[in-house]
Formats: sequence, structure tokens, C-alpha cells
Amino acid sequence: MKASNFLWKRIRNVGAIALTLSFMQVASAQSVTKVEDYGVVTATTIKNGLGFNVNPANAWELQQAAAAGATEVRIQCGWQATEVQTAQNTSGGYVLPAGCVTAMQAAKTYNLRPLMIAAYGPPYHAIVTLKTTTDVPVGTYTIPVTATSGTLAQINVPYCHVLQQNGVQFTALGRNSYAGSFITAVDTSASTLTISAVTSVAIPSGTLLTVNQLLYPSVKTATATDPSIAAYAGPATVGYGGYVGFLAQTMKDYGLTGRVEIWNEPTWAHDPWDMRQHFYDANIPSDVSQALDQSGFVTALEAQTPPDGIRYEWGYTHKSGFNSLLGSRNPGVTQASVSMNLNSESFHPYGNDPEDGGWNPQCLAAGTAWGLCYLDGNDPAANFKYAVQLNVLQIQKYGWGIDQGITETGTSTGDQNAKARFIMREFPMYMALGMKWIDFFQLATPQPGYGFVDSSTTPGTVLQPYLAIKGFMGDVAAISGTATPTFTAANLPTVASYTGYYNLSIAKVTGSTSATVGSNSQMFIAWQRSIVANQTLSWLTMASPAAVPLTITLPAGMKASSATNLTTRTSVAFTQTGQNVTFPIADDAVELLIVPVATLSMTTSSQSIALKAGASSSNTDTLTLKSGGGLNATVTLSCAVAAATGTTATVLPLCTLSSQNVVMTDGTSANVTVGILTQAASSAQAKAPAMPRTLPTEAPLFLAFGVPVLALAFGRKRRSWGVFALALVACFSLPLAGCSSGSSGSTTSTSLPISGTTAGTYNVTVKATANNSGTPISATQTIALTVQ
Repeated sequence: MKASNFLWKRIRNVGAIALTLSFMQVASAQSVTKVEDYGVVTATTIKNGLGFNVNPANAWELQQAAAAGATEVRIQCGWQATEVQTAQNTSGGYVLPAGCVTAMQAAKTYNLRPLMIAAYGPPYHAIVTLKTTTDVPVGTYTIPVTATSGTLAQINVPYCHVLQQNGVQFTALGRNSYAGSFITAVDTSASTLTISAVTSVAIPSGTLLTVNQLLYPSVKTATATDPSIAAYAGPATVGYGGYVGFLAQTMKDYGLTGRVEIWNEPTWAHDPWDMRQHFYDANIPSDVSQALDQSGFVTALEAQTPPDGIRYEWGYTHKSGFNSLLGSRNPGVTQASVSMNLNSESFHPYGNDPEDGGWNPQCLAAGTAWGLCYLDGNDPAANFKYAVQLNVLQIQKYGWGIDQGITETGTSTGDQNAKARFIMREFPMYMALGMKWIDFFQLATPQPGYGFVDSSTTPGTVLQPYLAIKGFMGDVAAISGTATPTFTAANLPTVASYTGYYNLSIAKVTGSTSATVGSNSQMFIAWQRSIVANQTLSWLTMASPAAVPLTITLPAGMKASSATNLTTRTSVAFTQTGQNVTFPIADDAVELLIVPVATLSMTTSSQSIALKAGASSSNTDTLTLKSGGGLNATVTLSCAVAAATGTTATVLPLCTLSSQNVVMTDGTSANVTVGILTQAASSAQAKAPAMPRTLPTEAPLFLAFGVPVLALAFGRKRRSWGVFALALVACFSLPLAGCSSGSSGSTTSTSLPISGTTAGTYNVTVKATANNSGTPISATQTIALTVQ
């Protein structure tokens, strides 16, 4: 992870492709209408996709990473301290450095997945000290020396490298390793060393040199049987113990799941041990592989089974998409191997503006030549999109592919607001473009720097980029329910109107607020993709474009809930008219939260009821209430009976409900029984005290308390309704039996016929109402009733 190596590998012969640039990168007027749609990503994918490069010795960094919403931490355990070499040139096994012990324990505590880098090859130790006996000019292969400690005979080719004792290299970068320049021959009689590349600096006579011996030599061939490949990439029981296998087993022993990544940006200019040919500037021996690939490492990893929950990460695409696992340089990758061991690869996109490494996903999926699928104003030769297209087409053709992600990206600046803007455009873009994870470089650094946290204090002081990404991950978590929503073009928002200073970039996030499909929610993220015309200028210092209105059309049944500036975490004003939502957009990404409109529905098991007056059976119906769209409220029900057209009723039926209040939560349903009360005509006689023609004073109390009590008593059993009706009539007939004049104390015997419910048709209307977070919502159901 070297800051000096953040440039992407470029293709230089872009020729006519470069002439196809169709967009001037500095817009001078509000005249751009182009929309770049990066695609759709689930909230759950984003929730699981954030990571940071951390210092493994700082447990507080892992704690802050987890608090920000990260699920992965990328760590390098210092390969020289991990793999132990003992003199003379034997393996002492492996010892996990103290800093990485801290990291393993903290990862377990904070539920993080480690991505451990197996970096840079074998350890080494000094075996001989030499002194130059003459001046050595630039461009020299042979160096006259004399031994000041040890002997020339101890120098074992091809295990040894040489550099100045003060640590200064004397061959060009890329032609030496950390241990020094590669020694190809030793002439003990002439007291000379021969190195694989010419000296790039003059070495004065008398300069002290150190000869370092590697535990195992650099990789000679591209075959899995090469001893150095086996020692590095083998399981824990192979060769010197299997460096990659050891790291995998270590994670398992700590009870963790995660990945082991081989290399970091290979072929690494500071130590090309994995391809010995790079140590030579000419005259590469015929027995040293000169191929561009290192498929032997792929084969070695595919031949082993890592511990459960551990997988291997191919780091060879960090700087070039041409080194993809699915490319021609690595033939033979199978679905079985992808599922069992080597299942992912990563990129290291560092650019001037956040979208430097982006691509047109529709173009790649269509099979168009990858060099034509660049974003307007960006480098068409940036070749990560080649690897992405290989994977997209592989999945389309065969139904399986590999996971792809980013293990280093970011920008270095002391302008924390600009850094947050960079991060909050880059992160949703890459996630929507199909990346499974993004590990930012780095979580904590002194400022100015790449960090989200200022590491000059302990624990570090969080900065605006940290607050921005943490807030966004909280937003995503809120719609990462366990439901599996189905989203198509028909139920995703679309851009209705935009005219700005730059292309409009959009990404869509789909999710669910709970375990029910009825609560599906979405995020619509948009920004003006401000870019610079001349890549020698700094995007970080360019002026922001003015905000312009953006109008999007929401799918039916959805509404805008809130809008948030992802850089500053401030609210953004918006208006909604019908299904159109308008809000201002500049170069800060804005997140519009879109939620379902709350719904309450009511259905009946039968649309009509026919019965004879006085019927005590078949006089009920079941109503089913269903909630959706985030409804969480108490639903109040009422029912009423009215004569239908053509019916003149003197005695109407009555209706009752088994429950008048039902608590509903999103996506649930509840049943309520509606009962119909009727009375058959009767000629029954009754003796009762003579009463005034008006109702007695007890009648209102009976109406208020007696009827509901009787209804509750009889209403839950269908066959009890007839009994209830008789009781009801009896209760009313007794106090009303005397209708003639007279004192209230006298009695009379009167024959009183009881009128039945009027035959005819009626409408029974049940209404359900609720208040959902201040918004009234209702549903009505009508049942046709026929009384015979």
C-alpha cells in the first residue's frame, strides 16, 4: 500500500478511441441534459460492502471502522515478521506479529471480517558484508569486491541479493527487491559479483555492501510446481509451511471468517520476486519464464481447500484489468474452484475525480468493445472495465462469475468537505456498478491525508468523511430488511427533467424497511458529475457548479420521505406534485428516500348475505384487514345498515363487529367478524304494567350498556345470534308493553304483536379508519344483505 503507486496502468495506444471524447469536461453553461445511470444495487449489498485499510496494531481503528458501518478491515501483517527465517537458510515456521494478534482479537470483538495481505514473498537476512575495490560506474553488471565479514563462497545463487549497507539501491526501481539487486553469479577467484541489471548510480571504491539471503528464491517459472510458488501460495503443510495457508488457518483459529489476498499491486515495482524476469534488464536466461502471466499461483491456490469461511483473493488485477482471473493469462478457472477457494479479485482505482475509474454498465453488458464504454471526459484506456466486462459476459453466458471489489481507493486532502464529496460520489457509484466491497485507503492518517479519522490523536478524531459515510450506512441499514423485494424498471424512479452544467449521475438503491415485501423502500442518489478538462488540474480545488432543479417521477404507490446531502448530512428541500418530485442538485450527492404510501385494505369472504328474518345461522361474514406501505397504527372499525334502493324499511337489521379496534403493523393481516341481527314477526302476548307512551328512564341505560353487553355475550358464536335477538326484543317489549294512558303504578294485560325485520335488500357498510404518523387512512367494504 504505497501512496507513490496510486496511478492506474494505462494503455498508451488509444489512437482513434481518444478522438471519440464527446463531452468537454468543463461546462460553461447550464445546457447539459445527459443522464448516466450506474444501475441498481440492493441496500443489503451496500450494508455488507464497506471496509477500510487499518493499522492492525490499533484496536481503536477497528472499533471506529465497525461504528462507521464497515464489515471488513484490510490489514498487512509485515511479511518479514510473519515468516521466520533462521540462519543458515532454514524456516522457523510462522509467528503472527503482535500487531496482528491485536487485529485478530479486535476483529472478533467488533464482528469484522479481516482481509489479510500475504505480501511480497520470502523473508531474508544478511549473511556477508562486502566492500567495493574500485569505482563502479553507471551501466555496470560486474562489481569488484572484497569480503569484510563472511566469504564470497557463502553467496548462494539464486538466493542472494545485494545493496549498499546504508540501504540504498544501485539498480533501477523494478530491477531489485527489498533485499537488493539480484545476484546471478559469483567469481571467487576474481572477487567479483555479477548482477542481473546494470547499475543506475555510480558506486565509489570502498563502499560497503550487504548481501541478503532469501528463505526461498524468486519465482523462476509460471508453473504451480515452482518451489517458490508452493512455498508462498501453498497450504500450511507445503514447502516452508505455506504462507497463504498459514494466514488462512490463523483467521480460522481466531474464529473469524474472511479472505487472504495474495500480493499488493503486483508485479510490485519495489519487489518483483513473483516474476524473476523483472530483475533482468536484458539477457534473461532461457530457463526463466518470460510470460506475462503468473497462472501458476492460480493453479496452486485452486489445488487447495482453505478452512471453512475463508477464501482467497486474487490481487493481480490491482493495477491492470488484463490480469483478471477470467482473462487469457489465467486459463482454467472453474466454477468449482471459484466456489471453493479462489473466488474474488480487486482493483485499486485512484483518480483525479471520483468517477475517473467509472464505466458505462449498459455498454459493457451489451458486449461493446470495453474501450468504448468509458464515461464522458474520462480515460478510455483505463482497463479495469475490461475485467468487469469479462465477468459480466461470463455470468450472462454461463450463469456464474467471480466477486469483484476495490481494496484501495480514496483521495488525499486537508479539505475534509471536498474529501467527503469525493467519497460520497465514489462509494455509491462503484456499488451500483457491481462492486461487492470497497475498502478505503485508509481509515486513519495524519492530516492532510487519505484518512477519515485524524490519527494524530488517540483514539483518532473523526472527520467529515467519516460522519458522511457513517450517516449513509445508517440510512442503508434502515432499509436492509430481510424481505426479498422485486424491483423492475416499472417500479423504479426515472428522471423526468434535468438541465445542468455537467452530466447527471444517478444510482438506485432498493430495499425493505422490514421483513415484509409490502414495505419495500428505495433510495435515489444523484449528483452533477463535475470533472476537470485538464488532468493536470485538481478536481479538489475546482469550483462547484450552481445547483439546478432535478425532477424525477416516482413509481405508483410511492412517495418521497426525505432528501439528504450525503456530503454534509443536511436536509435538502423537495416538492412532490403527484408522482413527480423536484429537488436541487449540484456536485454533492443527494439521497432521496422513497417509501411506499401506507395502505389499508379490507376484503370480505362473501360479497352478499341472504337470510330469513330471525335467522340465527349463516348471518355472519368475515372481513380481512391488510396493512402495507409501513402502516403501523390502531384501526378503528364501525358498521351501519341502510335500506337499499327499492326497500322501504320500518324495522331495519342491526350489525355488530367482533372487534372495534385492531392493532395493525406493516404487512400484517387480521380478521373481524360482522354479524347481522334480524327478528322474525311474532304474535306473542305479554302482560306488563301500564307505562307512559314515552320510553322509561331505564331505556337509555339499557341502550348504552345492555345491547353491547348482549352483543359481546352472544356475538362470538354464530348460532347464538337468534337467541340474542329474542333477548333483545324481550328486553324492549317488557317495559313498552303498556301503551294506554293511566298512572304509572297500574297494570294491564295487553296483547302485543312483535313486528319482524322488514323484508327487502340492504347495504351493510363497514368502515376502517386509522391515523398513520399523522396521515389519516381508511378502507370501506359493503356487503349486500337480503332479508326474506
